[in-house]
Amino acid sequence: MPKCAVFSIIDEARPERLRNHFVLVIDVLRATSVMVTALDNGAARVYPVETVEQAFAKRECHPGALLCGERKAVKIEGFDLSNSPSEYTPQAVAGRELIMTTSNGTRAILRAVQGGKTVGLACFRNALAACRVAAASGLDVAILCAGTNDKYSMDDVLCAGALVHRLCALGDFELDDLANHALVLYRLGKDDIKGALSQCLHVGRVIAAGFAADLDYCYAQDVVQTLPLWRDGAITTLTEAK
Repeated sequence: MPKCAVFSIIDEARPERLRNHFVLVIDVLRATSVMVTALDNGAARVYPVETVEQAFAKRECHPGALLCGERKAVKIEGFDLSNSPSEYTPQAVAGRELIMTTSNGTRAILRAVQGGKTVGLACFRNALAACRVAAASGLDVAILCAGTNDKYSMDDVLCAGALVHRLCALGDFELDDLANHALVLYRLGKDDIKGALSQCLHVGRVIAAGFAADLDYCYAQDVVQTLPLWRDGAITTLTEAK
């Protein structure tokens, strides 16, 4: 029986604990939601980097790439796009390479690829598509929540519960305690994600930064079939047939 483990913050996911796992990385507000959107809208690939300096250096090698990301939920000076999915329209990103750095999400991706056998990006919007591919792999599944500033973040853990719920519907998985915890949270809140997360501190930060409109978009469940996967140093797209 394959196993499913949930890691609530990046530092819990030591590379050796991810080895031979299919790792699904979550930063639902908003990095993985943005990357799913960008690739679903035709972006060629996404290069996640940890720092702003690395982003500018990366563009020296990819002069046509868009610089994307945030610090403290707002666009970085000199960047082309922020971390709002509303900006990642087909007109803006189709056929383009993106270089992205965010406060939490890109760090989580870069941690995952240090140990995971396969690394994909998940959010509410592509939860079922991500779980279908992970379950079909036959591998143990690790769900890595980016968290917020190295702390537990309810939005990511609730989304982890959405993934666990779908994985369990697709096959038999042995769940660790945090996976069971996330599953309970999701089953309590699945019919009203916005209400379930109304007291989440990170949600409050997103609202305070002026991005309240992003919340409903990021909370929509199973509306795209795109699974971004790490391949050869970048995130590219695996799209399931509907």
